Amino acid sequence: MPRPLGNAPAAGQAHLPPPSPAPPHARPSSGAGTPPPTDRPGRVLAEGIILLVMWALVLVVLTRVIASGSWLVTSLTVCALTTLVACVILTLWPHRAFLAGLAGIAAGSLGWWLIFADSGGPERWEEPQLALAEIRQDILAGYPPIPASGPLEDAITLLVLVYVALAVMAHVGVGSSLVAGLVPALLLLVPPAVTSVPLGAPPMLAAGLLLAVLVWLRSPGPDWRGAAMAGLAVVVGGAAVAAMPPVRDRVWNEFIQVAPVSSSVPDVMVTLAGDLQERSNAPAFSFTSTHEGP
Repeated sequence: MPRPLGNAPAAGQAHLPPPSPAPPHARPSSGAGTPPPTDRPGRVLAEGIILLVMWALVLVVLTRVIASGSWLVTSLTVCALTTLVACVILTLWPHRAFLAGLAGIAAGSLGWWLIFADSGGPERWEEPQLALAEIRQDILAGYPPIPASGPLEDAITLLVLVYVALAVMAHVGVGSSLVAGLVPALLLLVPPAVTSVPLGAPPMLAAGLLLAVLVWLRSPGPDWRGAAMAGLAVVVGGAAVAAMPPVRDRVWNEFIQVAPVSSSVPDVMVTLAGDLQERSNAPAFSFTSTHEGP
């Protein structure tokens, strides 16, 4: 019996056609663990808006430590420029994630510098040692909420710029919305650490809900079940926090004594000292005496 020649199929064997190449849309993406760029643009802008709301919440809560003023407007402007510019560029060019992050940081830095220069910042920092000494004096001599002006305001807004830059790079550069949300959320620990007064349930629940929405939007196929599970996680976490017994917080200044009424009530002497520093013309106390004299 003659043997088949070349690549001809043997008798009784079916000829199988060569596998066809996969279509371009079905090929795996190059980014490990990152959804294809075509699935992301619609969500990136929504995640940026959620992050901006998170920053607004955190900055408003920080007014318990730093008195509300022009620093708050500057910080919100820097956050909006940095976050929205990066998200818009990533939406238009999904394959330029790193460049989008750098563009957002550049926009925020430019906005900060324009406000800094317009308010006379370069003149305030002509002698950095004096400016740093003024910041130290404002912090040590003040009591929460500390009024921020001059070099202290410049330093606060610059720190906000650094933090929002980290959040933006985590969001658009690395693609981790959870890390981007945790960067501002961790700042919620500052007021309790400084004032020794608990933050309260509403800010914590709002921050947890925003983080849950960020995680839900980043999921491969967000639907109502994922949103329900995220909401349930927020409710369970809030209930666990509410059920915890009150504990004595660590006081940032060892010279501040916590009132004996409750660990969550600040010392009344701190409030009295603040009232005395206002230098009001109202009498602090009065007395009468039976002895004659001037």
